[in-house]
Amino acid sequence: MPLFAVGVVAYVAGLLLGFGGHLAGPIAAAVAGVVWSIEARRARPAALALLLCGGAFVARAAARSDARCRRSLEHARGIPVVLQSPAAPGSFASARAVACPVMVSLSVLRGSADAGSRAVASGAITSSARGLFVQGANLSEIRPGPLMARWREAAGRQVDSLFGADAPLARALLVADRRGLSADLRNRYAAAGLSHMLSISGLHVALIAVAVDLAFQLLRLSRRRASAATLVVIAAYVAMLGAPPPALRAAVMLGLWMFSRWWQRPTSPWAVLAVGAAIPLVDPRVVTDVGYQLSVAGVAALVGTARLSARWPWMARLRGVGSTVASTALASTMAATVTAPLVAWNFGRMSLIGPVANVFAAPVMAVVQPIMFLSLALSPLRPVARVLADAAHPLLRAFDAVASAAASVPGASIAVAPSASAVVLGCVFAVALVTACVSRFPGRAVVAGAAALALLAWEPAAPAGSGTTELHMIDVGQGEALALRTARGRWVVVDAGARWRGGDAGRSAVVPYVAHRGGRVAAFVLTGAAADRAGGAASVLQALKPGTFYDAAPAAGGDPYRDALLAARANGAGWHRALPGDSLVADEVTLTFPGRDSTPRLHAPSANRGSAIIRVRVGEVRILLLGNPGRAELQWLLANDGDALAADVVAIDGRARDAGALPALAAAVSPRIVLVPVDARRPDAAAASPLLERFAAAGAQLLRTDRLGSVVVRLDGRSLRVEADGDAWDVPLRSSPTPPAASPAPWRR
Repeated sequence: MPLFAVGVVAYVAGLLLGFGGHLAGPIAAAVAGVVWSIEARRARPAALALLLCGGAFVARAAARSDARCRRSLEHARGIPVVLQSPAAPGSFASARAVACPVMVSLSVLRGSADAGSRAVASGAITSSARGLFVQGANLSEIRPGPLMARWREAAGRQVDSLFGADAPLARALLVADRRGLSADLRNRYAAAGLSHMLSISGLHVALIAVAVDLAFQLLRLSRRRASAATLVVIAAYVAMLGAPPPALRAAVMLGLWMFSRWWQRPTSPWAVLAVGAAIPLVDPRVVTDVGYQLSVAGVAALVGTARLSARWPWMARLRGVGSTVASTALASTMAATVTAPLVAWNFGRMSLIGPVANVFAAPVMAVVQPIMFLSLALSPLRPVARVLADAAHPLLRAFDAVASAAASVPGASIAVAPSASAVVLGCVFAVALVTACVSRFPGRAVVAGAAALALLAWEPAAPAGSGTTELHMIDVGQGEALALRTARGRWVVVDAGARWRGGDAGRSAVVPYVAHRGGRVAAFVLTGAAADRAGGAASVLQALKPGTFYDAAPAAGGDPYRDALLAARANGAGWHRALPGDSLVADEVTLTFPGRDSTPRLHAPSANRGSAIIRVRVGEVRILLLGNPGRAELQWLLANDGDALAADVVAIDGRARDAGALPALAAAVSPRIVLVPVDARRPDAAAASPLLERFAAAGAQLLRTDRLGSVVVRLDGRSLRVEADGDAWDVPLRSSPTPPAASPAPWRR
């Protein structure tokens, strides 16, 4: 490996240690390296140790600078930001502070702006996992953003007009905009091990470069001029995307390879990778980007694969399709193995079917990516662009079919919760594996990898309880599905979304969501027989096999409800009717059904109304699952048991018109967080809800699935923490004391 490549590795390792808060190790390594160099009279060990130590101190200085900037912005009246997603009243938007590289999440109250615009965001500013969170943000002084940002938005609109129903997937593959991808699709691709193909990376850039270079050569440009024009196009394309680290690394590597070919200079693949991976020399914070880490690790795995293939004679004897399949399978297996520690740490899951799925998905991507790019590039020539877009539709469907087939294989992916030591051991094994592939004498690397693997076997990989209670609002599209996870990892699932011809939300969304996170389902609760609640119940009961099925027991129900009862009997779930005062205790979580009786639900005027109300208590935190309750039941509770409605978190159907007709309800509940399941295809369903307007006016945070996808609220009995749209922030509880919890009644049989 060239000295420059080794130096980049040492510097990047130092940056990672520094951002992790570890300075003692790099300092000790620097001292040891200097002593070793003096004794051996070799400068290399000292230089590498000093690069390691220097990277750690640079990262430490950058982290302290960011922390100072964040603290100053927390006390500012307004934060100048550049929006990274469109903003409108009632929406959540992501932005980047102008003063320093701090991410800002906005819960927009007033003001509208396009992505890329500059604005001043004012409101209640608090710290979040990504940076800062502005609750009730007012956007002012809105100005157009940079040219590249406006260009990207224009490209996104062209994609929408060209690709129609396939636009969300095409947006992700062309302009790195994944906001329109449904939770179901994301989970499906993650289970299939194809998530990396949904993000612009070196693969996409390389495919586009090949297509553009071929197009220029067909226009009769010389090879050198075609390469130069291709490099210009790729540079402009990456700049339009905002220069994400994986795409920028690929563009740098492409440019270096082209220059070396022009000058007829031999290049080492490690040197090319090191130059592409040297972005942290300019911006040290890039090393914390997951995309950068996965991109560099994946390319290193491909370099190792190429060396290993050259050393295996049987690979050289393969021809045609056999050679393509074998090389693709080996490359995808190596890449999956090398990146597995990073994937497990950042995403909490590992796809076992990924290498096989990539063998079938890679050829489809190799064809569809250039076609889509050419369609976008030729969008001014509308007829030509339309023909290319039409040609891409069946390929996109084939690509999605590969993901669906792979994700449907039993055990396609497993949920993991590795410790920090397990991830370190996994990284040691990955480095040893690549070293063994490229080394002439792989003995020491094999021993080191085997030792790391042996120690890793002692580390538990199965997820246990997180130590805090979690309330999950699962994005199922139409309908509602909630899930409570206890501190010990047990689940209570409430409702299961809608059913449609050929499928249901239970099978496509709820079951994968719960299964991927691990843990046993203790109970399933059905609050009503409406099709958008009971539609997926049978699938949940069949797949997750809860021990108990608690049911609002309406007088009559449709086919989904009857199928749920049959599935409960077939799978041995104990059936219970939800009677007033009944309680379910799952570890630290207590669920209670308040109300006088079930009569209002039994005789509700519509099957979509009259769902059961559930009160959840975890320590001092109270959660109210309102669903779509009947007006008579709410009026009785307001008059006779108003304390049962007070809650810190409330989940309510956005179409709950009966609840919206009671002005006193908002004051009685007085929540801090409101979870609202809304079908993204019908976002106006909750737009005119007077109850949601009252909640928002009282300072509650409205979290909608059509804007944020699935939402997780973590609570430890004293505080709340929201995880949504890739960010996380704390929400203070109400200052009013909580009445003591009543002892739960036993299950009624």
